Amino acid sequence: MTSFAFKVTPYQGFEERIMQLRNRNRHDRRDRPYLDWRYRSPGSRIPPEIYWVSRNNSELVGMAAVIHRPYRLKGAHRELMVLGDISLDRKYRGTGLADDFFAFIADELTTKDLPGGLVIPNTPARKVLARNGWQSGEPLVHHVCWLNPARKLRPLVRSQAAAAALQYLFSLLLGGKLRRIDSREYSLGSVREFNARFEELWRRSDTGNHCLRNRDRASLTWRYSDRPSGNFRIATCMSGNILDGYLVYGSDNNSTCHVYDIFCRDSDCVRPLLKMFITDLRTRGGVDAIRLCLNETHPYSPLLRQIGFLPRKEDDLFMLFSANSDTCLEKYHWMLTAGDKDV
Repeated sequence: MTSFAFKVTPYQGFEERIMQLRNRNRHDRRDRPYLDWRYRSPGSRIPPEIYWVSRNNSELVGMAAVIHRPYRLKGAHRELMVLGDISLDRKYRGTGLADDFFAFIADELTTKDLPGGLVIPNTPARKVLARNGWQSGEPLVHHVCWLNPARKLRPLVRSQAAAAALQYLFSLLLGGKLRRIDSREYSLGSVREFNARFEELWRRSDTGNHCLRNRDRASLTWRYSDRPSGNFRIATCMSGNILDGYLVYGSDNNSTCHVYDIFCRDSDCVRPLLKMFITDLRTRGGVDAIRLCLNETHPYSPLLRQIGFLPRKEDDLFMLFSANSDTCLEKYHWMLTAGDKDV
């Protein structure tokens, strides 16, 4: 007779078993350097925890990880339990085992002296999580700014000339939007690493009642500079010698520029930063589109639409777990980017 048991272990000492179980259930295989990087958490006082499902008290058939990440919640620095690396062997999916497993995790999370948890799950996991105490936050919206839509338009119109004409019209409209943004106070820069100015920007930034991931120098360096096989670039928005904002980005083989993170001291410098960044990419060429993912009610979202970004809802959302009755994380105002997914 098959029986299942649940347990919790640290990451250290279980690295190889985590990698083996995760890789046999995921399309994106990962190696030890990646996992060792991912399970670090600068600024956290709590080591990561691995939740396991074992069969007959021996064979490991499922896992999920809880990594404690520092966040700023309405001005207060707290740690959130970020759930990830959810994995269950295929033959046990749809049997009800996942519900038992996530009920066990939920019971464990309520014992922590922390506000709660955050996860950006795939669709199958989302349904199980919803049945076990996780509340839907809101959709993650992929904002797209087309710099050179000709290749996208060509299959939709009759001729190359028509595509070129539409491209020209689109360029005029984008240029008109950009010219209306006053960026004379700022200059666009580029740095290779996160220096002391990023620490100072984080300390003096007014985030009001919003909740967002920690962006001090150590966290940014870990997330982007230290990531194995990472190829991130950093654009800065300077007011004299003062850093007022930045974005972290990279390009893929499809001529798309992905902005993984964007942060400014306040909303006033968001549009100038994006104007200068878009203008720079248009001048250099080779980029067809800019893609930037934010949660639906992120305070920067309306500003993106004013510039010319088109919102595209996809099947992504984040979910929240409130660990006690005094905390309702789903009622907070969140500022999430693609960087919150830890990939």
